[in-house]
Amino acid sequence: MSDKALGKRVRELRGRLFSPPGLSVYGSLVLTAATAAARARKNGRARSLLAESSEVAHRIDEDRQGYQTAFGPSQVAMQSVDVGVQTEEFGDVLTAARGMPNAGAALSLAARARHLTDRALAHTRLGQYDKAANFVLTAEQMAPDWAKHQTLLKSVTRDLLGTRESRTPRLRSMAGRIGVR
Repeated sequence: MSDKALGKRVRELRGRLFSPPGLSVYGSLVLTAATAAARARKNGRARSLLAESSEVAHRIDEDRQGYQTAFGPSQVAMQSVDVGVQTEEFGDVLTAARGMPNAGAALSLAARARHLTDRALAHTRLGQYDKAANFVLTAEQMAPDWAKHQTLLKSVTRDLLGTRESRTPRLRSMAGRIGVR
Protein backbone atom coordinates (compact mmCIF):
# COMPACT_ATOMS: atom_id res chain seq x y z
CA MET A 1 0.00 0.00 0.00
CA SER A 2 1.39 3.40 -0.94
CA ASP A 3 1.95 6.13 1.63
CA LYS A 4 -0.84 8.15 0.04
CA ALA A 5 -3.30 5.24 0.24
CA LEU A 6 -2.23 4.46 3.80
CA GLY A 7 -2.72 8.09 4.82
CA LYS A 8 -6.18 8.11 3.27
CA ARG A 9 -7.11 4.91 5.13
CA VAL A 10 -5.84 6.30 8.46
CA ARG A 11 -7.94 9.46 7.93
CA GLU A 12 -11.01 7.32 7.20
CA LEU A 13 -10.51 5.24 10.34
CA ARG A 14 -9.82 8.32 12.48
CA GLY A 15 -13.03 9.86 11.18
CA ARG A 16 -14.96 6.78 12.30
CA LEU A 17 -13.34 6.72 15.74
CA PHE A 18 -13.98 10.40 16.40
CA SER A 19 -17.54 10.32 15.13
CA PRO A 20 -20.26 10.13 17.78
CA PRO A 21 -20.89 6.40 17.12
CA GLY A 22 -17.14 5.70 17.28
CA LEU A 23 -16.81 7.67 20.49
CA SER A 24 -19.73 5.71 21.94
CA VAL A 25 -17.97 2.43 21.28
CA TYR A 26 -14.66 3.74 22.58
CA GLY A 27 -16.26 5.19 25.73
CA SER A 28 -18.13 1.98 26.37
CA LEU A 29 -14.93 -0.06 26.09
CA VAL A 30 -13.11 2.26 28.49
CA LEU A 31 -16.03 2.04 30.91
CA THR A 32 -15.94 -1.76 30.73
CA ALA A 33 -12.23 -1.64 31.50
CA ALA A 34 -12.95 0.58 34.52
CA THR A 35 -15.42 -1.90 36.00
CA ALA A 36 -12.99 -4.77 35.34
CA ALA A 37 -10.21 -2.86 37.11
CA ALA A 38 -12.49 -2.23 40.09
CA ARG A 39 -13.37 -5.92 40.34
CA ALA A 40 -9.63 -6.69 40.25
CA ARG A 41 -9.14 -4.23 43.15
CA LYS A 42 -7.10 -1.85 41.00
CA ASN A 43 -8.86 1.18 42.43
CA GLY A 44 -6.53 3.85 41.03
CA ARG A 45 -6.71 2.36 37.54
CA ALA A 46 -10.50 2.12 37.80
CA ARG A 47 -10.77 5.81 38.73
CA SER A 48 -8.43 6.81 35.91
CA LEU A 49 -10.50 4.88 33.38
CA LEU A 50 -13.73 6.37 34.76
CA ALA A 51 -12.26 9.84 34.28
CA GLU A 52 -11.36 8.98 30.68
CA SER A 53 -14.83 7.61 29.94
CA SER A 54 -16.36 10.71 31.53
CA GLU A 55 -14.33 12.92 29.17
CA VAL A 56 -15.62 10.93 26.20
CA ALA A 57 -19.21 11.19 27.50
CA HIS A 58 -18.81 14.97 27.78
CA ARG A 59 -17.59 15.11 24.17
CA ILE A 60 -20.70 13.26 23.03
CA ASP A 61 -22.85 15.27 25.48
CA GLU A 62 -25.82 12.90 25.30
CA ASP A 63 -26.83 9.32 25.89
CA ARG A 64 -26.76 7.52 22.59
CA GLN A 65 -26.51 4.21 20.78
CA GLY A 66 -23.49 3.88 18.53
CA TYR A 67 -23.03 0.60 16.69
CA GLN A 68 -25.57 -1.00 19.04
CA THR A 69 -23.59 0.23 22.07
CA ALA A 70 -25.25 2.37 24.72
CA PHE A 71 -22.98 5.09 26.05
CA GLY A 72 -23.16 8.57 27.48
CA PRO A 73 -23.39 10.47 30.76
CA SER A 74 -26.00 8.09 32.22
CA GLN A 75 -23.83 5.02 31.57
CA VAL A 76 -20.82 6.76 33.10
CA ALA A 77 -22.81 7.72 36.21
CA MET A 78 -24.23 4.21 36.58
CA GLN A 79 -20.84 2.52 36.17
CA SER A 80 -19.19 5.05 38.50
CA VAL A 81 -21.63 3.89 41.15
CA ASP A 82 -20.81 0.26 40.33
CA VAL A 83 -17.07 0.95 40.63
CA GLY A 84 -17.65 2.56 44.03
CA VAL A 85 -19.60 -0.51 45.15
CA GLN A 86 -16.87 -2.86 43.91
CA THR A 87 -14.14 -0.86 45.64
CA GLU A 88 -16.28 -0.44 48.77
CA GLU A 89 -16.01 3.35 48.61
CA PHE A 90 -19.62 3.88 49.61
CA GLY A 91 -19.41 7.64 50.14
CA ASP A 92 -18.15 7.90 46.56
CA VAL A 93 -21.14 5.82 45.44
CA LEU A 94 -23.55 8.43 46.77
CA THR A 95 -21.54 11.25 45.20
CA ALA A 96 -21.45 9.49 41.82
CA ALA A 97 -25.19 8.76 42.02
CA ARG A 98 -25.92 12.48 42.21
CA GLY A 99 -24.37 12.79 38.74
CA MET A 100 -27.07 10.67 37.11
CA PRO A 101 -28.83 12.82 34.49
CA ASN A 102 -32.63 12.75 34.24
CA ALA A 103 -32.98 10.08 36.95
CA GLY A 104 -31.47 7.54 34.56
CA ALA A 105 -34.26 7.85 32.01
CA ALA A 106 -31.85 6.88 29.21
CA LEU A 107 -31.02 3.56 30.90
CA SER A 108 -32.88 0.32 30.39
CA LEU A 109 -35.34 -0.71 33.09
CA ALA A 110 -32.98 -3.41 34.38
CA ALA A 111 -30.07 -0.95 34.48
CA ARG A 112 -32.13 1.60 36.42
CA ALA A 113 -33.22 -1.06 38.91
CA ARG A 114 -29.64 -2.29 39.34
CA HIS A 115 -28.47 1.31 39.84
CA LEU A 116 -31.03 1.75 42.61
CA THR A 117 -29.88 -1.52 44.18
CA ASP A 118 -26.26 -0.36 44.17
CA ARG A 119 -27.36 2.86 45.85
CA ALA A 120 -29.33 0.85 48.42
CA LEU A 121 -26.22 -1.19 49.21
CA ALA A 122 -24.18 1.98 49.75
CA HIS A 123 -26.81 3.45 52.07
CA THR A 124 -26.97 0.16 53.98
CA ARG A 125 -23.19 0.05 54.46
CA LEU A 126 -23.29 3.66 55.66
CA GLY A 127 -26.05 2.89 58.17
CA GLN A 128 -28.72 4.88 56.31
CA TYR A 129 -31.31 2.11 56.48
CA ASP A 130 -34.45 4.12 55.70
CA LYS A 131 -32.92 5.47 52.47
CA ALA A 132 -31.70 1.99 51.56
CA ALA A 133 -35.16 0.53 52.14
CA ASN A 134 -36.71 3.16 49.89
CA PHE A 135 -34.30 2.27 47.09
CA VAL A 136 -34.91 -1.49 47.26
CA LEU A 137 -38.66 -0.92 47.39
CA THR A 138 -38.48 1.37 44.36
CA ALA A 139 -36.30 -1.09 42.43
CA GLU A 140 -38.72 -3.94 43.11
CA GLN A 141 -41.73 -1.79 42.25
CA MET A 142 -40.29 -0.69 38.90
CA ALA A 143 -39.04 -4.16 37.88
CA PRO A 144 -40.80 -6.87 39.91
CA ASP A 145 -39.87 -9.76 37.62
CA TRP A 146 -36.26 -8.64 37.53
CA ALA A 147 -36.16 -8.30 41.32
CA LYS A 148 -37.11 -11.94 41.91
CA HIS A 149 -33.86 -13.09 40.32
CA GLN A 150 -31.34 -10.58 41.72
CA THR A 151 -28.91 -11.82 44.34
CA LEU A 152 -27.71 -8.35 45.34
CA LEU A 153 -31.23 -7.02 45.83
CA LYS A 154 -32.06 -10.05 47.97
CA SER A 155 -28.88 -9.65 49.98
CA VAL A 156 -29.51 -5.96 50.70
CA THR A 157 -33.13 -6.72 51.59
CA ARG A 158 -31.98 -9.47 53.98
CA ASP A 159 -29.53 -7.05 55.61
CA LEU A 160 -32.26 -4.45 55.99
CA LEU A 161 -34.64 -6.94 57.58
CA GLY A 162 -31.98 -7.43 60.24
CA THR A 163 -32.21 -3.79 61.32
CA ARG A 164 -34.91 -2.48 63.59
CA GLU A 165 -35.09 0.86 61.76
CA SER A 166 -36.08 -0.55 58.38
CA ARG A 167 -38.13 -3.63 59.26
CA THR A 168 -41.42 -2.19 58.00
CA PRO A 169 -44.50 -4.03 56.76
CA ARG A 170 -43.76 -2.79 53.21
CA LEU A 171 -40.23 -4.18 53.29
CA ARG A 172 -41.37 -7.50 54.79
CA SER A 173 -44.04 -7.78 52.10
CA MET A 174 -41.52 -7.05 49.36
CA ALA A 175 -39.10 -9.59 50.86
CA GLY A 176 -41.80 -12.24 50.59
CA ARG A 177 -42.45 -11.38 46.95
CA ILE A 178 -38.78 -11.81 46.02
CA GLY A 179 -38.26 -14.93 48.13
CA VAL A 180 -36.31 -13.49 51.07
CA ARG A 181 -37.23 -14.91 54.47
